[in-house]
Amino acid sequence: SPRPGHTCDLLDSRIVCFGGYGQSPFPLDVFGRFSPTDVWSSEDGAIWDKETGSPWNAKSKDGIRYDYDSVVAPSGSGATDEAIFTFGGDRETFNFFDPTQWRNVEDDVWRFALEP
Repeated sequence: SPRPGHTCDLLDSRIVCFGGYGQSPFPLDVFGRFSPTDVWSSEDGAIWDKETGSPWNAKSKDGIRYDYDSVVAPSGSGATDEAIFTFGGDRETFNFFDPTQWRNVEDDVWRFALEP
C-alpha cells in the first residue's frame, strides 16, 4: 500500500519494508489515520511476502511510526544473525484539534528479525 515515511532495509538477502503512514481514503475523514500495520519482504522486488507480526509489536494503527531511522546490525553480542534496529520516530495524528498529538514522538530502540 502507498505509504510515505517508511523504510526498506536489506536483511538476510531480502528487502524488508514497514512503517510509514497513510491518510483516510474517505474525504470527509480528514484526520483519520490508516497507518499500515504490515511488514513485507522480497528477494527480488517483484514478488512480495507478508511477514508475521507487526512493526513495533503494534496492536493497532496508532502504534505505527513514521520518519524513524533504521540500521541493519548483528542482533546481539557475538551473533552471526542480523536484525533491523529502528530509532525514534513519530506517531503524530495531524489532528490540530488534539492539543497533545504533537507529543507522540518516540525515543526508543526496536529490533526486528525475519523468522527462519
